[in-house]
Amino acid sequence: MKQKVLIALVLALLGSAMVAAHRQQVDAPASADALLYFVADSERELTRLPARFTRISDKEEIDAGNRIASFFLRARGALDGDNAVIAGYVRQAGERLAPYAQRKLPYRFHYIPDRSFINAFAVPGGH
Repeated sequence: MKQKVLIALVLALLGSAMVAAHRQQVDAPASADALLYFVADSERELTRLPARFTRISDKEEIDAGNRIASFFLRARGALDGDNAVIAGYVRQAGERLAPYAQRKLPYRFHYIPDRSFINAFAVPGGH
């Protein structure tokens, strides 16, 4: 019963939308512009496709992640006192979670003691 009422409601909404669209006629000349715009938009999206769907090997990903992480770790410098203790805690907590990750990468966890810095982020390759 509920399904019939829902179908009737959807059909009524579609019918009212069709009536409203018919009453609201647009003064637009008939041309192939819509088709040309559609093709152009599709071509633009296809040029983006390889960047999003290109698969790299785990080794390449790990190498890229190591380069990115080394940049942040060099900027961080050596940890002292409380910051070293916090870094150890973060590392231990991460190492307990890493075995449950879907991908098997050499996960590494770092602490960056800067209050104005993002509190958590990941870079490729398991950092």
